[in-house]
Amino acid sequence: MEEYVGQLWHRFITKAANQTFPEASVSLEEIHKTAGVLFRALGGDGGLKIEAVNATAHQARRTWLQRIAGTAKQVELAWRDQETLRLPVELAIFPQKNLNRDAFLWLAALATSAHLETDWLLRNQL
Repeated sequence: MEEYVGQLWHRFITKAANQTFPEASVSLEEIHKTAGVLFRALGGDGGLKIEAVNATAHQARRTWLQRIAGTAKQVELAWRDQETLRLPVELAIFPQKNLNRDAFLWLAALATSAHLETDWLLRNQL
C-alpha cells in the first residue's frame, strides 16, 4: 500500500511541476529540413550539420514544485560550433504547436550570425 501511495504521489507532483505542453510539442525531426533551409537562406554556413543537443545540468532556479518533484535539473541549450548547429530534441514550451515550430525556426535564425556569441544578448534585448 505504501508503495502504491508513493507512486500516486510521484505521478501527481511530477505532473504538477511540469511546465511544458506535450500535446503541442514539435520535434527536431519534424522541423529539421525547414530549419536547415532557413538557416542557410539567412546566410548560415551551408556546411554545418543540424543535430540534436544533449541535455546538460544547469544551476538556474527551479520552482518549488520542481524542487519537490526533482525535475527540471537539466536543460537542452541550442548552440553552434565550427561543424554543427545543435538544437533541442523537442520544444513544448508554448501551448500551440505553431508557436513551438516558430521557436525552432527562431533558434535557427539566431544561429546565422557570424558573431553569435557576442551579439546574441544584445539582439534579444530589443
